[in-house]
Amino acid sequence: MDDKGTRLVKEFGYDYSYKCRRKEYVDRLNEIAKVAALTLDSNIDFIASWNIKDDDIFTEQSRKYLGKMIFQEKEFIVYYIANDKRKPYVSQILNDIRKLVSYKNIMIFVEDFNLIKAKRNFVFGNDSTVIINPTPENFNLMRRYEDIDFYEIIKQMYSNTEVLLSNWVKADYMTEDRTYIFFMPFIDTERLYGLNKFYNNNKNIIRKIDIITLKENKEKIEEILTNKTNIVEMDEWLGGIDGERQEK
Repeated sequence: MDDKGTRLVKEFGYDYSYKCRRKEYVDRLNEIAKVAALTLDSNIDFIASWNIKDDDIFTEQSRKYLGKMIFQEKEFIVYYIANDKRKPYVSQILNDIRKLVSYKNIMIFVEDFNLIKAKRNFVFGNDSTVIINPTPENFNLMRRYEDIDFYEIIKQMYSNTEVLLSNWVKADYMTEDRTYIFFMPFIDTERLYGLNKFYNNNKNIIRKIDIITLKENKEKIEEILTNKTNIVEMDEWLGGIDGERQEK
């Protein structure tokens, strides 16, 4: 490995001793090291895959998940799809997720959003399937998540009206004039699929819906949704919390 990756993994307290030097294992450890770094100076917890699987030896046929993450008091099984991965590998990831029975929250770090198609290939019937571009800015946002009062930010974004908890289970908040707000900093394909089902099953119902997300997600969310929906970019509202993103 990158001996640096091995060292990082061990510094994070993960008991790694496998000596394989094949590229796929080197890549895997580097990806685990990236994800494990999220636990530094944050409330995020991460358990590497070899500590939660029955078999410590990875083969080409073995499960593809990197480990288990506790983020925002939810337990996620974590995957990583790098830029150089091709369709067969992505298919293996999708098949692996379909095999999961006990876990209903999935987090997939995807370097190339073009791999996410409008079709249902990233929808599994889970509680959530969160897609995150693993940029330094997004990793920083994840680390700082607990410290950010997002509700206060949303109230500032809708300062001309009162923001209330939603009376519609699919949305997070609503305004006095019944604009329903989906707060989705990172793409959640399960929630978007649920919204598509609502659109398809209620063609005669007109409901004003806003989705608050990061600018980088806007195009992909619009591609996934079957109906035109107002996308509200939240980047500029992060202010000093996410200064690196603001400078771009």
